[in-house]
Parts: sequence; structure tokens; C-alpha cells
Amino acid sequence: MKIFTIFQVLAVKLQTDKNKARERIEKSIRENHKIRSRDEYFWEEEVQRQYGPIEKALDQQYIADLKSSLKSKLFDEYIQFRDDFSSQLEKVKSKLAITYKPRRTFHTSYRLFPPYERLQNDKGYWSLKKSEDMQCDTGHHFWKLSLYKMRLYSWTRNSFFLACSQCLGGALWTSRYLQY
Repeated sequence: MKIFTIFQVLAVKLQTDKNKARERIEKSIRENHKIRSRDEYFWEEEVQRQYGPIEKALDQQYIADLKSSLKSKLFDEYIQFRDDFSSQLEKVKSKLAITYKPRRTFHTSYRLFPPYERLQNDKGYWSLKKSEDMQCDTGHHFWKLSLYKMRLYSWTRNSFFLACSQCLGGALWTSRYLQY
């Protein structure tokens, strides 16, 4: 598009003008201050002192050139481009609007007391159900409260199981039943 070409041409012109001005200033500092120009602190301070106003003037000149070129040549095309761009931007924003909330599920388990329930899987193997799993989904309101209650119940029950197993059989009996 022509607008992008104008932006690019003016931006390149601005950058070259800034580079030329900086080189000119650096050259004059080297010539005028042959010994002091070797000090980095003096060098940077002097360059900024002389280059700052020139840089501001070049920026203002760039903005003025940009406005005059847009007004004189391509104002209608610029308006058309701006409207098209804003409509495309609205379409992209509507597509990117996140409407779903990520859902997580928290799992915790607690130990069961003997006698255990017997389970048979698809291959015909038998196993004992030694623990019960609980889960909490974040998709409903007050999920944090239900997660807190679930963890409190699980930890209390597991602590009670461990205390009872320690009282009844000691460490050997407990270690045998704590294996999952």
C-alpha cells in the first residue's frame, strides 16, 4: 500500500538524518576536545547535550512531513485503511475473546479399613479396593470450599487409619497395610 511506503520512506529518512547528525556531533567533539573526548563520561554527556535538541527537532520534522504527506496525497486512502483496519481488528478481537474457563480436577484419596472390597478387572484378575478416590471439579461455584472439605475429610480419615493401625499392630502391621 502507498501509506506503508510513505511511512517506510519517512522512517528511513529520519533514521539517516539522525545518524548523520550524531556522526557530525561526534566528529566535532573529537576535533574540539582531543584529550577530554577519551573520557567516556564526558563523551556521553557531551553527545547527549548536543544531540538531544537536534533529535527532538528531527522527530518534530518527521511528524510534520508525515502529516503533510498524508493530508496532501493520501488522506482518503488513509481513512479507508483506518476503517478497514479497525473492522479487521474488531473481528480478530471477537475471535480471540476467551469464553471458556479452564477446568481442573483435584484428586485425593483416603484409606479404607479391612475387610476390603474385592474387585475384578476386564482380564479376570482380582484385586482389593484399599482406597477410595475423591475428586473436585473447578467448574462450579464454591469449588474451593468443597476442595477444602474433601481434603480435610481425606487427611482426617488417613490420620485416623494410621493411628488405629499403629495402636493395633505396631509398625510392622502398619507398613504392610500402607502399601497401595
